[in-house]
Amino acid sequence: MAADPTAMVDGRASGMAPCPCGSGGTYDGCCRPLLTGRIAAASALELMRSRYSAYCLGETDYILATWAPATRPAAIGPEQTRIRWLGLQIHGCREGTGDDGRGEVEFSATYRVDGACFTLRENSRFIRSDGKWYYLDGECETIRKKPARNQPCPCGSGKKYKHCCM
Repeated sequence: MAADPTAMVDGRASGMAPCPCGSGGTYDGCCRPLLTGRIAAASALELMRSRYSAYCLGETDYILATWAPATRPAAIGPEQTRIRWLGLQIHGCREGTGDDGRGEVEFSATYRVDGACFTLRENSRFIRSDGKWYYLDGECETIRKKPARNQPCPCGSGKKYKHCCM
């Protein structure tokens, strides 16, 4: 589940708000130290979660800085500002810890744009260079979700779609 929008201050997650990455921890105790550069990600999974939080919070500088130079785009497009990220689900990880030089994280991220809900399912690849993890690339599929009014909302809030993100 994404961070509670009422726990946002000036478009940023407040310190005690749930972390947007859905880890169950607070933003201060989870992704903020990574996004502010106080610490580097210790694993591919930790980097992936922090990048998701960065997308949620519009922290494009962090997204670009953690993208491998060989595959990094010149900029993140302005369309990112129209996306409202709703939730992240991790399906699995391969490697990406300890002394590994590579890792993979499979996840689904649900989002809303222009009134429609989508789920991005991706198998992301990460590399470690000079002791730091970077996003390399990924294979992804995007599926449009149109839940019925009385179905659970795809954002993971537990509410019915008609009372949440509709």
